[in-house]
Amino acid sequence: MHSDVVVTGKSTLIKYPDDDPHGRRIAWVKERPDRAMWAKILPRILEPLAGALRPSSAPVAGPADRMVFIPVGDPHLDLRTRHPLKSWDIDIAIETHAATLHELLDRAPTAGRCVLAMMGDNLHANDRTAKTPRGGHSLDVSCSLLEASLKGCQMLVEVVDRARAQFPRTDVVILGGNHDMDSVTGLVTGMAMAYRDEPRVRVDTREGAFRSYRFGRCLLGLTHGHTVKSLKALSGIMPGRWGELWGETDHHHWYTGHRHNDAAVTLSDGAIAESIEILGPLDRYASDGGYSERRSARLDVWDARRGLTDRTFHRLAPAVGDEVELGDVSGW
Repeated sequence: MHSDVVVTGKSTLIKYPDDDPHGRRIAWVKERPDRAMWAKILPRILEPLAGALRPSSAPVAGPADRMVFIPVGDPHLDLRTRHPLKSWDIDIAIETHAATLHELLDRAPTAGRCVLAMMGDNLHANDRTAKTPRGGHSLDVSCSLLEASLKGCQMLVEVVDRARAQFPRTDVVILGGNHDMDSVTGLVTGMAMAYRDEPRVRVDTREGAFRSYRFGRCLLGLTHGHTVKSLKALSGIMPGRWGELWGETDHHHWYTGHRHNDAAVTLSDGAIAESIEILGPLDRYASDGGYSERRSARLDVWDARRGLTDRTFHRLAPAVGDEVELGDVSGW
């Protein structure tokens, strides 16, 4: 077997007895180690979360036609880096993301609802092999998949609890990416179970790489971005998949992750598509590939009739070289 082949399953040929009552002779049985692993891991993730939360009274209602939308780019929570000046691991990642999201919520206006959208690659690893599922790239991880899933759920619960205390309604969307196309299941299931008795919190349990979200005359498309070659390749997907919603709305907007940088284009179908930055540092693969390191998160304010009306950034310093000599900042 070639060294660059990624094994995702094992098939075994079995032979039935000659007197099999169903007339069977042979059959192939396929095993998926990753699915067997998740069957063991999921109960341990859910145990401390299930039933722990109870419905809460709604806060003072904000404007029903205003929505706070927070897209979180590629957290890679269990990534490990060893920079000369600053390292990064699961605990640093959790602290950084939680603090940033709380900061954005502190600066949020009153609104009728809040949407927290985790844009994929929430976990750096998809399984215990610590390799990307498709490309087989080796990954530097800081903890086990169980620890990453549990701490990720706990961080999300903390943030969502803050949001539900602030807004009458909170929706949670957790996308899978090219790093966590299977391991994202733990986060989605954990959050769905945690808020199963809270009517003011909805967790999106739809499957698929593309998700729609309608708010009044606004239609948002959400996708990690690894299944399209470029932002421009999103053109036509929204009217093609969600034609009725497209016809009933005026503002069409795509949010994507995957590329780790801010970029925006106007598509040939008239929609706007953008990718968003991340809060974590570069891993070894990205650093060797010459990617830039700009770190930020954002909060967008949507009006049900007028579309995107405001945007707030929270920007972090680069992971390496935080101490900067400002010099002359007089402007000339």
